[in-house]
Amino acid sequence: MTPRVPDDLDLPRASGVLVYVPHGAIPDRRGFAPSIVACEFAKRMRSVTLRLVAAAESDRAGSFVWEGLQLERLPNRRVYKRLCKLGIRPPGVSLPRDFLAVCKKVKPRLVHVHQMEFDIAEFGRRVGWSPAVVLHAHVLSQRPHVARGIADHYIAVSDYVKTGLASMGYPLDRIATIRNGVDTRLFKPPDPALVHFAKKRLGADPKAPILGFIGRKHDIKGYPAFLAVAERLLGRDAPLFVLAVGADPERPSGERGFCASREREARLAEGGRFLSLPAMPQSDLAELYRAIDVTLLPSLNETQGMAVIESLAAGCVTISARVGGIPETITDGVTGLLVDDPLDTDALYEKTAYVLEHLAEFASLRSAARAYAVANLDWSVSAARLEALYQSILA
Repeated sequence: MTPRVPDDLDLPRASGVLVYVPHGAIPDRRGFAPSIVACEFAKRMRSVTLRLVAAAESDRAGSFVWEGLQLERLPNRRVYKRLCKLGIRPPGVSLPRDFLAVCKKVKPRLVHVHQMEFDIAEFGRRVGWSPAVVLHAHVLSQRPHVARGIADHYIAVSDYVKTGLASMGYPLDRIATIRNGVDTRLFKPPDPALVHFAKKRLGADPKAPILGFIGRKHDIKGYPAFLAVAERLLGRDAPLFVLAVGADPERPSGERGFCASREREARLAEGGRFLSLPAMPQSDLAELYRAIDVTLLPSLNETQGMAVIESLAAGCVTISARVGGIPETITDGVTGLLVDDPLDTDALYEKTAYVLEHLAEFASLRSAARAYAVANLDWSVSAARLEALYQSILA
């Protein structure tokens, strides 16, 4: 099955679109959604010329060509990074001198910013003109500020986010839902003959099913609940290997379950059937999915859930919660499984245990999940919609 891409994009070539990721590097190396989204969309533009601007992070600052695209890496700002870790975004913080210098040099017709607190009014004053501005809402954390100006358009990663933005006071007629996607050529079910080797590389029994968690190891992502379920499952007399992949909290003091999670991880690791890995690039992550049979992603809230759509594309049995935008992606019992309360570890345990004991029964669900991801969630589908939005603004 091939992705359904709109075929009405026979439009004249446009230029002058600058895509800005204030907090995050390009290419992404730590699983940061805005960086991943900006990269994937940029690589798939067919008629719009983009210039990318992002933080240097561990890379060298300067001008580069990446994937055939112009890329500006801005020097890291220690104060800004500290503020981001604290969740503080004072006015103007997203307008560093280096970013403004790029804008003055390039003079873009449209600026697409992956940050809702971007100060549009101050930006116009400091660069000396007012290009069109598109703000990308990955989370629901910023209410509109009249003093900062109103964007020409807002992008919501799900209908859940679109509804949330409108309820906060953002103009509904300027909000478009353009979902995050997945590279279905990279994230795909493995050749059955290779599963044995994929599991063995992780130190798992090749005959044992693997239960995986992919995402930030934070309370909001349901990591404490995942570990609680994993501990009960590993205590049974049944073959199982558990894999957790993702970044640790930058501020452990802000995570109520941090200490308990670390203690539980240490206990699980002693048994030799639990492996915790850090965040990693998409290419490495796709390799891990090939060893995973079931993912348990019990987020307490999720605007869309990139790990969810990656899991669907990889053909895993995906168990998640009926929260946020997840029900827009998973149809319960068809493309995945949902629980009503992500804090109900008994329900999570029972559902996960049943799946692990009856994996063969879920072959059709896994195929349906893969087919749905290819047809509806491939990056090319969402990129075409974004490109059409760009063209409508630039026309």
